[in-house]
Parts: sequence; structure tokens; C-alpha cells
Amino acid sequence: MKVFIILCLFLVNMYASNKIDTFSSQFVQTITNPQGQKVVYSGDIHISSSTKVAWFYKKPMEKNIYILGEEVTVIEPMLEQAIVSKHNMQVDILKVLQEAKNAKKPFSTTIQKQKYDIDVDKNGVIIGISYVDEFENNVLITFVNSSYNNKIYDDLFEFYIPFNYDIIYK
Repeated sequence: MKVFIILCLFLVNMYASNKIDTFSSQFVQTITNPQGQKVVYSGDIHISSSTKVAWFYKKPMEKNIYILGEEVTVIEPMLEQAIVSKHNMQVDILKVLQEAKNAKKPFSTTIQKQKYDIDVDKNGVIIGISYVDEFENNVLITFVNSSYNNKIYDDLFEFYIPFNYDIIYK
């Protein structure tokens, strides 16, 4: 979860650095464990500002993650649960962004002891991020059909936790 939050904050600030006000993209996230077994997730992500992120996993099962300010809410319909937590990550992302923008491809950076490899196209747009998580899984997130500076309505960041869901506060 911590790596996910760092990644979202990194993406928010990466695009903000290039004067992009919003970012929406479909993604495919492939996680490969040390034995070579793979799990593939897909969905879409919407970033309206550094304080508004909605990350929707659609396959193989639904999971919705909302970052609103310092609060992170994960809603998992199949488990009928929601997890609510706080984050207070301080990252000097502007320095990282300048390095990424001017670096040779692929670019590598370390944020809070986590190394990320970032693949960008010839225009400096992120098309993939890879890293090894705390369980030694290789994680690759590929972004497709990305759009920038399109209007994202605030209701996309509104959510409802059904009354019968377990709510876990961390």
C-alpha cells in the first residue's frame, strides 16, 4: 500500500512538472513473483491534482482506490470491505522530475528506499513504471490511451461505502 501511494504521488507530480493539469489513462499492471507466476490487473487511473487521485482496478477483480488529501480509501466489493488510512509522504519530486525529463531512457530513481525504473517515450511522457516490491515481486505498470489536461469532474472522486461493508481504519 505504501509503495502504491508513493507511486501515485510520483505520477501526480511528474505530470504537474510538465504543466499538465490532469491525467487519465488505462493501465495494465503485471506482478511476477520470484517463481515466475504472473498476475495481471487492468483498469484506469485519473489524477486531477496532487490531492485527488482515483485508481480503479477492473480486472481480475474490482478494487477502487481514492486518494483525497492525506486520506486513502480502498474499497474492495468482493471482500465487502473498505480500508481507510492516512499518508504523510514528503518527497522532493521536483528534483526527480527534472532529472527524469533530461535523463537518458530508461530513467531510474529511488524514493523512500524504493527504486523505480521509468520508461518514457520520445516526448518525455511516461509509458511504463517498473519496480521490485517488498515481497521481491517484479511489478510493471504500462499506461495506454493516456490523455492530458482533459476535464475530470469532481464526482469521479466521490465514493460511497455500503452500510454492510466492514470498515478498517489504519
